Amino acid sequence: MGTLIEDLDDHEGYVLWRLADGTLTAAWTNDHRRQLTGYVADCECGWRSHREHPPTDQGEEAARQEWVREHAIVELAAK
Repeated sequence: MGTLIEDLDDHEGYVLWRLADGTLTAAWTNDHRRQLTGYVADCECGWRSHREHPPTDQGEEAARQEWVREHAIVELAAK
């Protein structure tokens, strides 16, 4: 499950894993963990960040907060 914000329909935020070959995935496997190079914010509506955050717990949270700050709040304001 991704991140949801009340009153923001059709938008669920996710943190994708960027692997060593550049692939983005939401599948969390042991093999992917070994290949992890960073985190990227993503939304079910098709929005995706161009930034990559470091492969740390803080980087994962930074990607999640980027989705909130740069996409979800903007979409809520446009309603």
